[in-house]
Amino acid sequence: MNGAARAAARLARADPAVAGLGTLLDPHLLSEALGAEVRLTRLRYKAGTSIVAAVQSDEGPRWVAAYDGPDKAGKALRHGGGVRPVDSIAHAVTGPALSDRALARAVRSVENRSAGLARRAAVLRYNPHRRLVLDAGAHGIVKLTHHPVDRVLALHRHLFDRGVAVLEPRGLGSRAWSAPRWGIGDLSELPSTDSAERAGAVLASLHGVGAAPGLVMADAAAEAAAAAAAVGGVLPELAERASALVACAPVTGRATVVHGDFSADQVLVGDGVRVIDLDRCGGGDPMRDLASFTADELLRTGRRVLSDALVAGYRGAQGVVDVDALRRWLPVCVLLRAIEPFRRGDPEWPARVHAAVALAEETAP
Repeated sequence: MNGAARAAARLARADPAVAGLGTLLDPHLLSEALGAEVRLTRLRYKAGTSIVAAVQSDEGPRWVAAYDGPDKAGKALRHGGGVRPVDSIAHAVTGPALSDRALARAVRSVENRSAGLARRAAVLRYNPHRRLVLDAGAHGIVKLTHHPVDRVLALHRHLFDRGVAVLEPRGLGSRAWSAPRWGIGDLSELPSTDSAERAGAVLASLHGVGAAPGLVMADAAAEAAAAAAAVGGVLPELAERASALVACAPVTGRATVVHGDFSADQVLVGDGVRVIDLDRCGGGDPMRDLASFTADELLRTGRRVLSDALVAGYRGAQGVVDVDALRRWLPVCVLLRAIEPFRRGDPEWPARVHAAVALAEETAP
């Protein structure tokens, strides 16, 4: 039994309310339960209540959910769309991505505009009960979400109209929108210091935008506390160390429009660069975006090559770098990403979460 299997078994013993927890955390056991080979791509776990997984199989992307009782499973079955029970797991159901009940309104709005569009499109990314990103060919990239997109869409349009290098958005109802296909890949796939410098200049222009519609200020301390709780929830031995890192969250009076989740995979590369995925865009300290990019690169590669180029490009575009604030943001941004190996079903997730917490501690002031 490897580290992930041991951690999953321990978590299942600690949370007997969700009977299918151990099975959904283990791709081999889950494949047996579903009667087909599957690969975990995303996990959402709420202790004592549910676990929901996105999986990839020969049938395409699916979701599998196990609950603490029959009510939610029953609602999913009544929703239809190919949803069926998982017979070997109590209160568990599965269905194709487009049958995700939380995304039903978004799917309907897209289908009402172009019948069959969602069903013909290729799935690029799927976070069950949260969002689905589709490549819809001539219709561009379509994003469906579980929540209204009016605020994000208005902010996205505000940035585009002011010359920030983002893609032009188009609303598709209250919970879906599209943008044109652009570029040849993202900066994590095609690392280049030149492209990173250009991304730094774009980030400076984003931070330089004035008042924006529907801007919501981020609560860094609350986000850090939630991240620490998520880490401690799956690896209790890290709970105290993760909680101690919450105190690193800076308190600053400086605030601009910020991306909120900036990293190399949020930068498309082509004839120039474009910044994407503005779902968490809001108000906050601009140094958080620089630190977020650095945290992601350190966790992926152990280096700061692109991050240094990003900062150089940011400065070159008259962006003001507060070195002390950037240093204080870095451990917080590492902590915010520490749970990701678990959520993406990484086969070595316990070791990677441990390493992320250690990195946050190493970078703490």
